Amino acid sequence: RTPTCPSSPTWPLAPQGCTRGSARRLARSRRSTAGRRTPGPISASRYGTTTRFCTNCEIHVAVACEAACSYTLVSGANQTVAVLEDGAPAREEVSPGSYEYFKLYLSEKTVDVEVVLTVFSGNPDIYATVDGANPRPTRGNFQWSSEDAASDVLLIDHRDELLTGCQLEQDTCVLYIGVYGQDDEAVSSFSLLASAYPVSSAFHVALPTAIEGDYDAYPADFGPALPRSPLTGALVQAEPKHACSELTNAAALSGKIVLVQRGPRDDTACPLPHAYFANKIKRVQDAGAVGVVMANNVEGSLVFMGAVSGDHATLVEVPSVFVSKATGDLLERHLHDDAGVFVQLASPSGRVPLLVDGEPQ
Repeated sequence: RTPTCPSSPTWPLAPQGCTRGSARRLARSRRSTAGRRTPGPISASRYGTTTRFCTNCEIHVAVACEAACSYTLVSGANQTVAVLEDGAPAREEVSPGSYEYFKLYLSEKTVDVEVVLTVFSGNPDIYATVDGANPRPTRGNFQWSSEDAASDVLLIDHRDELLTGCQLEQDTCVLYIGVYGQDDEAVSSFSLLASAYPVSSAFHVALPTAIEGDYDAYPADFGPALPRSPLTGALVQAEPKHACSELTNAAALSGKIVLVQRGPRDDTACPLPHAYFANKIKRVQDAGAVGVVMANNVEGSLVFMGAVSGDHATLVEVPSVFVSKATGDLLERHLHDDAGVFVQLASPSGRVPLLVDGEPQ
């Protein structure tokens, strides 16, 4: 640490234990190093004796000139902690047996965290912590780690006790990451990508405020996956409600999330194959819907909307969820409110996206 000395007209700020004489001798030595008459760089260094040297301290620098002078001042430090931007990769290098340090601010209170280290050369490993008293995790002092011989992936679930404890105790929890150069002979080159995914329900009502909140829902097993970033839109009911036949309000569905009713169990009103989930969703999709909320028409537990032989599941291109009859009835009652109903469809909590070999995301 470098606390300041008492104020002095000749040397206002200097390292602890300084005197006017030592300060002047230091300044003279720096000037003589660069040459009194020849402009050039003057280098001053201060080294810590431990890995925790000056973790959270201030360095005060005074510039003293014998006469009027102009200069530029540049500072740098070994083992600085670089700030990672959520979702933006950072390409770095680490020397053998050394560490490079990073931190990610977790601005949301409930998030799944994914850290991906892609190796270009060497063998770097990841060590991480949310312990602010130890912002430089090492192989011997960490809370999470990944030490694969190739690239590393670190997944921290939002229910992890260490993560939830940090979120509760801190206004903004910080994830500290250390990348260690495991290769004994060569510099390790890598890309580090850290992402914090806010946890949400598959189905959320944003407006009206009287019914705002998350509701139980199951995403369909066909069609596109629910997006990580919520799909938000005005909710409109299909007419007829079961969407088993030609829609009478097709023009009103364009660009909207559409409420559709399951069933009915009536071969006359809704015969197969029109009653299939996928066929109903395909019908409102063709009218311009961007998403579908399928509501149960009977009391009971939620059901999964799966593909069946002879349906149009392979043609479905919009995300959809299944909700209970109680939720569907609640939404229907508020559809004619002045503000209308606005809902969100998003990937359910705890689902960090995984890449499938050969399949685009």
